[in-house]
Amino acid sequence: MKGFTRMTEALISLIILMFVFLQVTSSLLAQQSSEDVTLIPLLSSYLNTMSRLDSTKEVLENYDFPQIDFLFSKLAERIPIKVELEYNLKNIEIFNPTNQTLSDQIIAFTYNFPSGIDENSIRIASEEGEYQIEVRKVWFRIPIRIETPTSIENGNITIDDLYLDTFGEGKINNRSIKFFVNGVKAKVELRNYVELSPDGSKAKINITFNIPELAAGLNKCYLYYSTNDSISTLFPETYFSLEETTFPNLTILVGAPEKSHTFDILAKVPQIGAYERKDLTLSFKVGTSERRVFGKFNLQNPSSLIVNLLENSIKDGGSYIATKTYSGKAYVYETTVSIDEGFVKVRLYGWSR
Repeated sequence: MKGFTRMTEALISLIILMFVFLQVTSSLLAQQSSEDVTLIPLLSSYLNTMSRLDSTKEVLENYDFPQIDFLFSKLAERIPIKVELEYNLKNIEIFNPTNQTLSDQIIAFTYNFPSGIDENSIRIASEEGEYQIEVRKVWFRIPIRIETPTSIENGNITIDDLYLDTFGEGKINNRSIKFFVNGVKAKVELRNYVELSPDGSKAKINITFNIPELAAGLNKCYLYYSTNDSISTLFPETYFSLEETTFPNLTILVGAPEKSHTFDILAKVPQIGAYERKDLTLSFKVGTSERRVFGKFNLQNPSSLIVNLLENSIKDGGSYIATKTYSGKAYVYETTVSIDEGFVKVRLYGWSR
């Protein structure tokens, strides 16, 4: 995540630039004909200006979707608009370690998506084309905030009586529990696990987790867990033996269990040669509403293919208002913004009033 100060400075610069831009284009808007012959140049000029700004790239890289409304707010005051984002992330590698060509192999991994995406838009593709996939929404989480007046390094913190719940969607897999401190996965000791319901969908646990470093102030943490329908039953977490460290003046705020946007992804690889390595693209959209039915795979044993995720950070995401489709004739302009993990297609729709 980029620093808050840098982000603030970038957004201030953006405000100034957008103000100047819209002063220039306001007369253009006032002169729109019934055929809206000026609307496409307006959309293209606005979007091209936005795409060249470092602050736009930061918003997209940080999955800071609520800022989309801010980026397009001045334009939205003048015409009805809709903004769609399509992320294309070059963040998956697969490798065939055998001396044989393999066909119809099912790969599986767990990925941390940002909230606010169109969940039906998730796709996996290689250079040869799109793969059949299954998306399992079987992960839950508990938000936890830890506040400390001073920075802390290399200690272990225990939290007792954490309440886990899948809201009746399945039995909790007690080998799926993992903890993240400021986006970094931490070592965990599961000290106690007590089921609280006959179906195993509710439980209470005591855990100790390792913190390589806590910054002074408020630190964002999450505890994740899944049901037994997750691939975590095939890839269980490793728990450690950790001795609790006593820290003075530590404040721990524990939130309620919630559905997460961490999903299990299963994909069928049509063919991969002996010792071949493939780069895959993970894509998803924001601001759309696709209708789609995913496949269903019977994954009893892991594939022999090796899956390497080049990026799998915790992403906050969020929502923005500029997702509404209006009646009438729409004009659309699209541009591409490069980010560290790949690129984002930004589509800007505009309607005449």
